[in-house]
Amino acid sequence: MEDWQDLVLTLEAWLLLAAPGALLLALWWLVAPRPRPPWLPRICRVRWIPWTGFEVFTSFVLVIAIPMLVDETLRELGVFDWLYGADADPSTRGRQRLWTVTLGTPLALVLILYTLWKTRRARPADYGLAPTRIGANLRLGYVAWLLAHPVAMLVLFGMLVLIGEDAAEEHPLTEAARAGLSVDEWILLAISAVVLAPLAEELVFRGVLLPWQLRGQWERQAMIAACAFVMAAVMGLRAPPKPYRPETLLFVLAMLPGLVVLPYVQLHRAPPDPEMTEPPANGLLEVLRCAGDRRAQAPLAIYTNGVFFGAMHAGAWPSPVPLFLLGMVLAWLRYRSSSLVGALTVHALFNATALIALALEHLS
Repeated sequence: MEDWQDLVLTLEAWLLLAAPGALLLALWWLVAPRPRPPWLPRICRVRWIPWTGFEVFTSFVLVIAIPMLVDETLRELGVFDWLYGADADPSTRGRQRLWTVTLGTPLALVLILYTLWKTRRARPADYGLAPTRIGANLRLGYVAWLLAHPVAMLVLFGMLVLIGEDAAEEHPLTEAARAGLSVDEWILLAISAVVLAPLAEELVFRGVLLPWQLRGQWERQAMIAACAFVMAAVMGLRAPPKPYRPETLLFVLAMLPGLVVLPYVQLHRAPPDPEMTEPPANGLLEVLRCAGDRRAQAPLAIYTNGVFFGAMHAGAWPSPVPLFLLGMVLAWLRYRSSSLVGALTVHALFNATALIALALEHLS
């Protein structure tokens, strides 16, 4: 019953955000000059960024490690003891994380951008933050969120019905919100969920990682799938006495065959490549040839980027399943629009919907 109540609140939050956006979109449709500008550029061109795997690895290390260092620093300085008391119960851990994310994420973003500039003189356009077609990309992101969010939520609640409410885990910030937050903590939650988290995750996943994947061959996609496997395995660990949670690891394992199945299907749907020789007979050799074909790398990069994105959220099962789908939508937007604006719009609206649903639950 509680699952259905959450679904109703999420639907109400989605409608609250969808209605004004749909009105603005309708007004634009009426007043936009004809012929109306296209939603997507005619040619998909993701800027070929010169950085290497070192910059990609460094970006992920910084976005993970800096908030952890900030958390430990605040703890050692006694800031959390001053805010919540030295004998505070474990339920304040999620509230403490609000301060960690709000203070640590901007520092991580600054260090990532400085590192990319220092090593490769990267400009905002290199990771998708250019003003070109910003209006079209905002509209595209809004429509993508309007369509993708209900699908992701239905998948999530379908998983909850399938596995049962007792087998599900809540995000620490969701637990903190449901336990009760002060006004300033609600403000921190809104900033971290709607602004900081989308900026940090889109920068590293779609601004840095995805273009690096698109420049490579099948081996890079397999490397990212392996990283997803490792992250799912590590994040299955829980603090004692909680048992190990293997669900996300099993989910990633179930997605790994896509590394060969997806290129095989994609290549047989695509027109023949004049540069390729006659393909071998059906069988293992043809599957391996399809996996290495250059035409299959963009769909495979989008797919593995989504798998990795879902695995990085393994701390709240079954969220990785709908987030895998969301990650693919975000990666496709980045690839097809050559911009990060649409993906940022979807991510911010997705988190804002969850935040509004929590606020409605708090007020009811």
